[in-house]
Amino acid sequence: MEGALAQVGLRTGDAGVKWRPRMSSGPPLRARHPRSSVFPGSTHFHAPGRMTMCYAMDRNSRGGWHQSREAVGFVVFVAFVCLAAVRDVYLGGLFQRVSPLRVAVVAFTLCTLVLLPIALLRARESLAVLLRQSGDLFWVNVTSALAWLAFFAALRLIEPTLVQILYSGIGPLSVIWIDRHLRRAGSRVPLTRAERPIYAGLVASLAVSAGVALFGLSGAGAQPVGLAALGALCAASGGVSISVSTSLCRKLNDAGATPVPLLALRYPATVLVAAGLAALPRPALSSLRRSRSMPSC
Repeated sequence: MEGALAQVGLRTGDAGVKWRPRMSSGPPLRARHPRSSVFPGSTHFHAPGRMTMCYAMDRNSRGGWHQSREAVGFVVFVAFVCLAAVRDVYLGGLFQRVSPLRVAVVAFTLCTLVLLPIALLRARESLAVLLRQSGDLFWVNVTSALAWLAFFAALRLIEPTLVQILYSGIGPLSVIWIDRHLRRAGSRVPLTRAERPIYAGLVASLAVSAGVALFGLSGAGAQPVGLAALGALCAASGGVSISVSTSLCRKLNDAGATPVPLLALRYPATVLVAAGLAALPRPALSSLRRSRSMPSC
């Protein structure tokens, strides 16, 4: 292999294949058009009567890197789901004693106070990108506030397991709706035959979960139908909002914004809305809490 590479002026190394000019008694190398049909965007060289060299080794290394990146992403996602389940169970119990609005004010204020100085020191370019994309950043704030406050309200009203199913399960369905109604016709991606039964099963599972909450069949026991319906509605609307927020965050990330400054500036609206609602007199919420804690017959 080394000898064959040496004949066309190549050498190998830790960084992969590199071109090196080399005097040869054979016919000279001739560069083809930069837009190679073998590997788009690359240049490959042709030695008449010998061999055609391309970046096959480089393409294989890129494919392996892409697969390893997907594997790491899957592991991170599984860890996130497990931690989210623990979080939801903990918050579901905490919100029976503490106002979700106060928790939201403290949690998201700390998020901004901790991450914003880091972004100012290490990611000023990303902050500049976010300032240029101020419209998208505004809607990220609005949808994040709707998503998290609705999610916290649902955790207070119904079983945390059902909240997680409705909140997370409605996301893929809302993405499909956004793709069909808000994107341009040329950029829409139709569902495949394999995906359709998966989404049908997802719709069925969401309907069953909502029914369990409405008819008092969950671990939380029977409760007023109005409260159960409100909790299911908050969970579903929060799931739709977080899907829109995530799509906008992906758009900002593609524009050059990194995660730390994006998280630092994502929740100011959540803090302001939660603080404003917490400052209002809420006798109705007190009555809701008492009816939530009443034992069932």
